[in-house]
Amino acid sequence: MKKVYSSLLVVSAVVLLISSCKESDPGLGVYKCHIYSGNDTINPLVWSASTETIAIHAGTPVNIIGRDSVSTLIININGLTDPGVYQVADSTASYVSYTDGPGTFDVYKNLYGSSGTITVTEINDTRVKGTFDTIVLSNSFVKKTLKNGEFDIEFE
Repeated sequence: MKKVYSSLLVVSAVVLLISSCKESDPGLGVYKCHIYSGNDTINPLVWSASTETIAIHAGTPVNIIGRDSVSTLIININGLTDPGVYQVADSTASYVSYTDGPGTFDVYKNLYGSSGTITVTEINDTRVKGTFDTIVLSNSFVKKTLKNGEFDIEFE
């Protein structure tokens, strides 16, 4: 009986050791927010990039892209070189778009004069990190508002 318990103890220890050493997906960063549809301010869609996250630093614009199984959220910040607060406006090269699919592929873009903000808390050669809030998007028929957003993604 002692051999059975000893064997079970060894097997349990090995399984625990292997499961604790297993890596999660190292390329998937944090990218999430609440998406409110229309005038609803109570029941948000809790969105998270569960399939892919990409941050691309192409000169001064930085593109932050995230996907789940049916949608894509893109933030483009023009002139991003240092941490700070960046305004989202249709009249600048900085923009936000959200594509909802599959099948419908509704594209929502920030409205002209949108007052949403993106706060970048860290940017260096390897990653970009920050938050975003109250960004209003529209597809000309339906309004969506992004709130309580955050990102922490390594550059490609």
